Amino acid sequence: MSDETTEIERNGSRITLPYIDTSNEIFGPFDLKETLMLAPGGALMLGSAYVWIGYGAIPAALPGLAGLGATMIGAQLGITSRWYNSPRERVKNRLSYHGLQRALPWSHEELEQKREHGVKRIFADGTAEMDDGRLVGLVRLEGRNTYQLEESVRNQIAHQVGRVIDEEIRDFGFRFHSTTRRPDPDELMAAYENRTLEDLSETGADQYSKEYLLDLVEWYKNSDVPPWDAREWSHYVVVDVSPGEVERQLSRRESESNGLRSYLDPINPLSGSEERRRRRLMKEELEDRLNTIEGDLVNAVDGVTGERISPDEHACLLLSFWTGQETSPDDELQHAFKRTHSGPSVWPGDKKFRDPDHSEEPEWKADQPGNEDAKAAIDPNSDTRSRAAADGGSDVQSGTTTAFSPSHFDVHRSYVEVGEQYAKTYWISEWPVAPESLFLEDLYTMRGVDLHTTFHFEPEPKKETISELANDRAAIGAEASERFEDGDVTADDVHTDSDAYHMYYEMLRSTSTQSWRANGYVTVRAGSLKALEEFDERAQGIDGLEGAKMEALRDSSDRVKKTLSGAPADMIPLPPTTRQREAFESASPTGRDWYNEATDVDKTTRVLGGTIGALFPPCTETVQEDGGMDWGRNEHNGSLLRADPFNRGAAPHIITIGQSRSGKTYGSTKAAARWFLENDERTLIVCDTQGGFEGLTELCDGEHIVVDGSDTINPLDIQPVSKRLRQSSGQIDPYRMKIDEASQFFAGILRSQGVKPGEFTSTIEEALEETYARAGIYQHDLESHANESPTVRDFLDVLGDMLDDPHEFTHTGHEAEANEKVQHASQLLDYFSGFNENGKYAHLVGETSTGLNDPDVDMAYLDLQQFQGQSDAERSAMLQLMLGQVSEKIKRAQGESVFMIDEAHFLLHSDEMSSWLEKAAREWARYEACMWFISQHPSEFVSDDGADSSKDKITAQCSTIQLYRTPKVDLETLRKFGLNDKQAREVKEQLVTGKSGRGFSECLLQLQDKQGWFPTYVEAAPFEDLVLNYTARKHGSFDDYVRRNWSDY
Repeated sequence: MSDETTEIERNGSRITLPYIDTSNEIFGPFDLKETLMLAPGGALMLGSAYVWIGYGAIPAALPGLAGLGATMIGAQLGITSRWYNSPRERVKNRLSYHGLQRALPWSHEELEQKREHGVKRIFADGTAEMDDGRLVGLVRLEGRNTYQLEESVRNQIAHQVGRVIDEEIRDFGFRFHSTTRRPDPDELMAAYENRTLEDLSETGADQYSKEYLLDLVEWYKNSDVPPWDAREWSHYVVVDVSPGEVERQLSRRESESNGLRSYLDPINPLSGSEERRRRRLMKEELEDRLNTIEGDLVNAVDGVTGERISPDEHACLLLSFWTGQETSPDDELQHAFKRTHSGPSVWPGDKKFRDPDHSEEPEWKADQPGNEDAKAAIDPNSDTRSRAAADGGSDVQSGTTTAFSPSHFDVHRSYVEVGEQYAKTYWISEWPVAPESLFLEDLYTMRGVDLHTTFHFEPEPKKETISELANDRAAIGAEASERFEDGDVTADDVHTDSDAYHMYYEMLRSTSTQSWRANGYVTVRAGSLKALEEFDERAQGIDGLEGAKMEALRDSSDRVKKTLSGAPADMIPLPPTTRQREAFESASPTGRDWYNEATDVDKTTRVLGGTIGALFPPCTETVQEDGGMDWGRNEHNGSLLRADPFNRGAAPHIITIGQSRSGKTYGSTKAAARWFLENDERTLIVCDTQGGFEGLTELCDGEHIVVDGSDTINPLDIQPVSKRLRQSSGQIDPYRMKIDEASQFFAGILRSQGVKPGEFTSTIEEALEETYARAGIYQHDLESHANESPTVRDFLDVLGDMLDDPHEFTHTGHEAEANEKVQHASQLLDYFSGFNENGKYAHLVGETSTGLNDPDVDMAYLDLQQFQGQSDAERSAMLQLMLGQVSEKIKRAQGESVFMIDEAHFLLHSDEMSSWLEKAAREWARYEACMWFISQHPSEFVSDDGADSSKDKITAQCSTIQLYRTPKVDLETLRKFGLNDKQAREVKEQLVTGKSGRGFSECLLQLQDKQGWFPTYVEAAPFEDLVLNYTARKHGSFDDYVRRNWSDY
């Protein structure tokens, strides 16, 4: 059994029928078609022989030579013709091309009359009416991430899409249209640029912040964008309804109606004309088809969303294809298409046009679209429209005529000129017989190429198809036997291909799968911008701008052809050399399959629905959210990855894991710095024991708080919740959170002395509640939290009172209970002796004196370097103390807050601490606050035994997870984060580390509301790199460091 046969059986409904030549050979290699091409020449030669016999050699010479020439041409045409063309078609194509050349090129004015685009008007609901009477609607598909998916998941996606296509869309044709767009660097950098225009000194940042943002913007536009050369892909499902499709429904309805209706219709004002009924049926049918696409196809695959496009998006899509102008819908342009009525065309506006389904006269207002290019093209008060009206002509179509007509149009043998762009269209002549799932993923993630792809699909009647296939199978079997008997080496190929016919036939007979006729087109474009890029790269040997365009088109076309013809696509793309015009029009978003209609031989290929599912255009995702963090570049498609942790639909917390010097802290700091400097209502607090955030603090003009005993930190400090958070956070309990937090801090002090805190927990909590009560602070009175906070000294006094009068703290007053209170209080006072004057923790007794509570401090660095040599338990206690201090800070924050903790695994030192942290994570989410855990140890965030532990619950609340290179961790631990085997090995063995010296690092990024993991390329701008690498111990004064190393400063 061949590999291809095995693949066919494994893939089920993912089958494409290959072409098999079963024609009968008349003599030698010539079959009937080729033999007929010899007939004209043969006839002339026979006539020449007759003349020779009757009149001599001289009169016979001319027809004889003509016959010989005709025979040779016929033989050449017959032999070189392929299954997808015929000699007659090739002659017809050549004649058509040469006739067209005499009329070309067409100017803008001529194109306005010819209306190549075929668009008549666009309606308020985003659908369009075409010149040929069709109604067309589009649904945009938002893609999902498919990077490094396991084969079973990829197959599941193909199966889900194929099943819906076969079972729900089986009654009407549709097409996939995809197009690229260059990202707008100005749009992506707008927030940073706007910040540089503000007076940063008044918003808490200083001169370094402005230099940082200016350099970031310049670097992104000039150094980051060009090498990536990414493209934004947009994918659409296009459906249409033709007038002919509803004629049968009208005829059927007429025949089913009784004779009384024929008498009543003329006097019934609601009955309307036949044209009105036909148009209503077309609209209803189009609505049903769009609903099927939205409701069934879009929902077939997890992570894929879709919606009908607006009229302005429809206009921009057509503008891009037919003129080469890239325009983006904006709010003003979209508003220009909104009308209060529900009926007539909204663009072009025309008072003479009345929708037969709507009796009201449309009120046209010349709104001002926000996009200047679109405005110039779409404005109904354009000069062209005015001229048409002045000349007494109809202005119904003048808006679309002007908008979608390029400056000029010319057709060459291998490409067309559309305005200032060159475009080459490939027709897919052969498809893979047993395609892999997502077999066009490499095409849909290409960078540096401007593309349009269109795949047409039309359903076939099932019974007729099965009957045809039965005949085809018999012919193919006979052909294979004949070739085998003749010793033809291609016999095995025919036998293998016959397996596809057998499986195809059986699938149609025994399952609900549907047979489809498929045709595909890929248009490659190159304009002035691409030409300039080509010229910059290859200045030598290029003849001006037009020469650069040709080189750019040639290079791009070669890349596309290589991708399509190589694995896994395994297609054969051909550029129709004399039908580039028809091929280009067939690739348009709303056009028909003009190339197939214009030629004699059917160009379509038979496929099952599974093949269409395997094609699946939206196989990559671009995530660029306003206000999000810049994580790096999505290596799958090259797009900037900007995701907002507060927009994940869950708690905003983040985990970043990686070995030492993998780039995890560097990349996290970069993302946090950009996020903080983009908006002055954000709060950023960082904490570590390594001194790794000094550059960030200097950049952000932050407060560097060294926890070394010189400043007092009050573990019992409690702050009132801001009114903003009270109104937006629902049911919050900051009092109980503070009790739990302080209890865990004191428990950490016990653990640092080797004491298990479990038996003391209730005594500590009771003493804390009494301490706050004496300060007038109560659980259900949020206003009381504004009272002065108690201190550790007050807490110790309460423990002392337990010794003096233990019965006051008992529930029963029993002597045994009182004795136990005395014992616990006595032991705790001993264990907490470090809080006495000159004790180890004396700086934690008293009111907080650090700058963290200053309302003007929105960025702070809690530096715990002096605890670097301490035990894990003590470091855990101090980190927990810092977490408590930050908790009080974020209660009063004006906007979103981030607390970044390096070496965060120390926080998970005990089960009790993990349990408290799990609760804290829930509370912080209500405060619009993010905990960002950075650690070397992934095992600290997942349980070993598979039980649903506090660690697992903390990880579950982290809606953003980053994994840098972590070679020493076992694969099973990585799988617990949701990685498949491919992704786990990538984290363990392949990701580039920061210490590699290559100028970047890599990680995998997971967003909870997105599918899969995004491969992320992390790199910093030059000034950003300079700042992030600063340490005071190594570089001295930050000001001097910048002056020495930054010449632009």
